[in-house]
Amino acid sequence: AALTDSVFRRLVKRQGGCGFVVSEMVASEALIRGCRKAKALLAYCEEERPIGGQIMGSRPESMAEAARMVEALGFDFVDVNMGCPARKVVTAGGGSAMMREPLLSARVLKSITAAVSIPLTVKLRAGWSDDCQNADEIARVAEDAGAVLVTVHARTRSDAFRPGTRA
Repeated sequence: AALTDSVFRRLVKRQGGCGFVVSEMVASEALIRGCRKAKALLAYCEEERPIGGQIMGSRPESMAEAARMVEALGFDFVDVNMGCPARKVVTAGGGSAMMREPLLSARVLKSITAAVSIPLTVKLRAGWSDDCQNADEIARVAEDAGAVLVTVHARTRSDAFRPGTRA
């Protein structure tokens, strides 16, 4: 958030070796309510392609509608953020909170693949905490729901934004 805007993504793409980029994370509820700030986070230019529109949330209907909006905006794929550890995201049930809800995660992801024709990708974390590392389970849930790519951040939600990674 507040880092991967269009200018940054273009700079990265110009360096070469970058297969694709992803927009900043947008809350599905804000997007479907028509929040101008949410839609502005999805601004991109052709130079950034291929590009995914990243959404976050925990309500299947809202996530499906937000994915349809991402598709209508011309994105090449929709990316679901199931890794953000920020308190306000997690307390709303999104981001890494989804790591604790495999059945809900499955419903959300299946609602998206049923709603759009563009590919689905998913970003997640190693797990919620040291005692709850379930990236493998959630990755299988994502694959079963139709995700074409799963990215695993090697930290747990409890690790938040601290530097370093896990083995």
